Amino acid sequence: MGQNCTMYSPESQDSTISEEQKDLLESNKVKFLLLSEIHTKLSIEEDKISEDPSSKVEESSKDNSETMTGDNKPEKRPEKELPNGAKYNGEWVGDQRHGYGTQIWKDSSKYEGEWRYDKANGLGKLLHADGDVYEGDWKDDKAHGKGVYKHANGARYEGDWDLDEQHGVGVETWPDGARFSGEYRNGKKNGKGELLFTDGSKYNGSFCSNEINGYGEYLWTDGKNYVGYWEHNKMSGHGKLQWADGKSYEGFFVEDKRNGFGIFQWGDGRRYEGMWKSGKQNGQGKFTNASGDTKQGIWKNGKREKWLNE
Repeated sequence: MGQNCTMYSPESQDSTISEEQKDLLESNKVKFLLLSEIHTKLSIEEDKISEDPSSKVEESSKDNSETMTGDNKPEKRPEKELPNGAKYNGEWVGDQRHGYGTQIWKDSSKYEGEWRYDKANGLGKLLHADGDVYEGDWKDDKAHGKGVYKHANGARYEGDWDLDEQHGVGVETWPDGARFSGEYRNGKKNGKGELLFTDGSKYNGSFCSNEINGYGEYLWTDGKNYVGYWEHNKMSGHGKLQWADGKSYEGFFVEDKRNGFGIFQWGDGRRYEGMWKSGKQNGQGKFTNASGDTKQGIWKNGKREKWLNE
């Protein structure tokens, strides 16, 4: 199987294999740049309030939580400046923000929504000073439940939250048209999901810590298709890669390169079955031509060194 082997092919098929692998690697490097994390630090806790003895938040928090009943109805009061410089305008019960209210910080960040026991609880909207917006459910000053986070740059996440982290099922979109739909855990893509890229290519399968990891299928717009295992956004483990013109490789990969035992088939019926290293034929293998004739040989760095038993 080489340039001098006209019995099997008029040109080296090794170079064709190498070029296909190069295209695959380059396309992956570009597309995986879209797997960036979304900012989810939403806490609006007022740690400095308790440092001011006049506010008595820590003491009143215990008293009010024990005594708040249907008789303790929220009371609308004039705007009040808090010890940290933020201004709150809304309802109170005792010394605690409780009911509906709006708070504006010195950096112009703004929260408008429901409060309970001096913290954001219920439905509310937080507008960050940088233009990012979160709107949805809150629990003790943290995004918790269902909610939508919109970045000023156009990125968007809608779905489940758990104490300021994406957790559950959600949909994430980017301004360039990319889209992820699937499972999250502890603020990152974890579990099953589908990732659509700007150019129309698609991955459907497993994710771990925001990376393509586990078993999944990747479809390219030019017709290439890979089904198999991934690790750190790269094909690693056993899988099958197919091209639109009928070529295919089934076997083992290491970091996007054919490595170990694998079978490469051409669209016209030719076939190489044997060992690979760093994306090239390396070691003993068997070549079958389009007519079904087979030969055993030794390859090194993608080039046949000799036929066996000749």
